[in-house]
Amino acid sequence: MILTSANTLANKEIIDYKGLVTGESLIGANIYKDLFSGVRDVVGGRTSRYEEELEKARDIALESMKEKAENLGANAIIGLKISYDNLGGTMGNTILVTAYGTAINMNSMNIKNHEKMKYIREAFICILTGTLVGLVVYGFFLHFNIAIYGWNLGLIFAPLSAGYVETILANRFIGENLGAISAFFLFIYTTFYSFILKNPTLGFNIITIGSIAVILQAAFPTAVNYILFSIGFGIISYFSGIFKKITHYVYNLILGYYEKYVLKEPHILDLERIEEKKSYEVPTFNEKESNERINSLDFYFMTSTDLITRKHENIGIFNTHVIIEKYKRLNLTPQEIEDKALYELKKGKDECLIKLSEEIKSAGGNGVIDLEIQYGLIGLGGDSFQINAIGIGVKLFS
Repeated sequence: MILTSANTLANKEIIDYKGLVTGESLIGANIYKDLFSGVRDVVGGRTSRYEEELEKARDIALESMKEKAENLGANAIIGLKISYDNLGGTMGNTILVTAYGTAINMNSMNIKNHEKMKYIREAFICILTGTLVGLVVYGFFLHFNIAIYGWNLGLIFAPLSAGYVETILANRFIGENLGAISAFFLFIYTTFYSFILKNPTLGFNIITIGSIAVILQAAFPTAVNYILFSIGFGIISYFSGIFKKITHYVYNLILGYYEKYVLKEPHILDLERIEEKKSYEVPTFNEKESNERINSLDFYFMTSTDLITRKHENIGIFNTHVIIEKYKRLNLTPQEIEDKALYELKKGKDECLIKLSEEIKSAGGNGVIDLEIQYGLIGLGGDSFQINAIGIGVKLFS
């Protein structure tokens, strides 16, 4: 799936417009993160933890958008727009990340024959050069007998240097990693030469294991690092789960005292609070159904402005809005309140787009270009969400 903010793709023909695709993700305010962010804002510098959360939310929104495009049979999204809207929250830092664009079908991405041959030729040169460098390094270690406890270090450094040289050349001339193929060649050669040809009695040992580990790290850095990350993340998640239970308990305890002594309201016992929560479940938004509903209106939603060869007539600028009251319920956790808000925002977005299509249709149009979706707060203290859909209404001719 190709994503671009441009209206067209160079040397690619747009075969069909599939429709509008959107993706949303909400970042809730966390008091500890926000306090640390405030310190960083005072002393200067970038708040890396907060940036990571924004990137994570953006990736979630993009993946949701791409999944909808794939369901429509598209292979690219043009006119991509990403917006970050502050929707308030506990510390005024609840951020809605929205990604949306026009799903299209374009012609095949096959590389031409001469480009394929050029790629193969350059890849072969990179692998060959890496292999030759590895052989030279291995010969150097053998010639000077550089070893530890009788084990020649060329078994490790030869494949490592081969993979390193190949990767440097490949990234420079091809623009991608070939997977350190020359390192595999050197590993096979050095193992055969040292353990079978010269000394067949050595067998499998710690040096062999070390060599294999180095080769795997050189050839599959992403996979190896992912495995290590998964193990580490699993341990952290386990302990953070315990921490989450503790903080949730403290939160409910403080909430109970707040209701009892500040609001002067009868305190709801934990058991009653649990029973009340059981009676309410945050609804799940049906993304597939929403995507099909928006793109079955016999109406063209386009975030781009270039209609290529389609004849059309501009009707004017149209703007529709939907207002949603914020959900307030003390007996729900902050996460449940945010999930409910995201559900209502997605539902309101669909309603706003449908209203926009109806207004343009009533004016004689059948599409909108340069579409923008905006989110904001209105009312006293920002007690309601406002969703706007803005675009240029057009009448497309067949």
